[in-house]
Amino acid sequence: MKERLYTYKAKPKVFIISIFPLEGEVWWGIPEFDLLATNITVPGFSPLFPDAHCTADGDLCQLVTGESGGCLFHTVLVITFGIS
Repeated sequence: MKERLYTYKAKPKVFIISIFPLEGEVWWGIPEFDLLATNITVPGFSPLFPDAHCTADGDLCQLVTGESGGCLFHTVLVITFGIS
């Protein structure tokens, strides 16, 4: 089977950065915005938390980085400059 690569560019107005998984989960299931409408696996994010979660229109996104300072720093570099 041939692997397919999809490219999706979200340009969020707001990016919620959560450090702990439980801290991130409190944003899910809020009726006013569905952060799990679009899940984007981003190369360069932590292998434990490889996805950015966004609303359907891409205006609001959220990610979990994990506790490690290196993971946080690297993830912010990836979303800011596209460096992986």
